[in-house]
Amino acid sequence: MRVSEMYLLHAEAAAENGNESAAKASLKALLDERVADSSYIDNLSGQDLIDEVVLQTRLELFAEGKAYFLMKRRRMTKTRGANWLDYAGDSFNHNDDRLTYEIPQSEILFNPNISDQN
Repeated sequence: MRVSEMYLLHAEAAAENGNESAAKASLKALLDERVADSSYIDNLSGQDLIDEVVLQTRLELFAEGKAYFLMKRRRMTKTRGANWLDYAGDSFNHNDDRLTYEIPQSEILFNPNISDQN
């Protein structure tokens, strides 16, 4: 986990719980290291603020595997671009069975605390 991820998670949680001032402070603390002027954050509120946190999360944590958790946490639907080799252009809901990892059969067999796919 990087420090930037903690700022973004805090901003997301604060915005979701209605504490916009804390969300803006966390988001601006991160953006002040990245952009010349982060004052546009002050004009955001409600869903616009949440959308900006999601965008900055995707930009900051690109190619680190965090988009999956963001999609699950925010209950989002994602559409793959044309550049994917498999399922190009297909959309995936956050609860799609193809996005749930199955427990390996050997773990089910040799772990007495697991009886079936959870």
